[in-house]
Amino acid sequence: MNQTSGSERLDGRFILADGTGWGTVFTISSDYPNRPQIAFDSVNGRYLVVFRSLSSPGLRGQFVTLDGNLIGSNFTIVDASDSSFPDLAYSPAKRSFVVVWQDGSHNVLAKAITAEGKVSAQSLLLATGRAFPTPRIAYNSLQHEFLVVWEDDRNVTAGNAEVFAQVISFAKHESFVANDR
Repeated sequence: MNQTSGSERLDGRFILADGTGWGTVFTISSDYPNRPQIAFDSVNGRYLVVFRSLSSPGLRGQFVTLDGNLIGSNFTIVDASDSSFPDLAYSPAKRSFVVVWQDGSHNVLAKAITAEGKVSAQSLLLATGRAFPTPRIAYNSLQHEFLVVWEDDRNVTAGNAEVFAQVISFAKHESFVANDR
């Protein structure tokens, strides 16, 4: 992905192992995108790009094929202007993505997106009020669960932070839940 500072577009281009570009540059969004992240859907052979929109509130997503064609149009993941610092991971077992982000109150939240592109109605609250920017998520294919990490200063003096983590897994009825371990 190529995003020029202050640009109103988010462009993509595939890069070969030797560093040369492959194919043409394609536009993923013209919605004043910011802080893009990307994950690969290994079952359907496509990418999901998630970004913060600066022109309309919230987080947006866009599916992209292996040859750089857009699937549908940009869609809303979170419709709140204070949503930022998105990250995402993909579960081939559940054929779903999970997106995490931080809101303006320093909460860490998550939502699932199905293979069909359906975004879960409810956000899963993982941490309240003390998180620093940039939560991160990874998928564990051995346990079929996600791990979300973030910095938080709830237990330390000002200027310091600790790393916190939360496991997310899909429950029996396909909703997803945070697990304490």
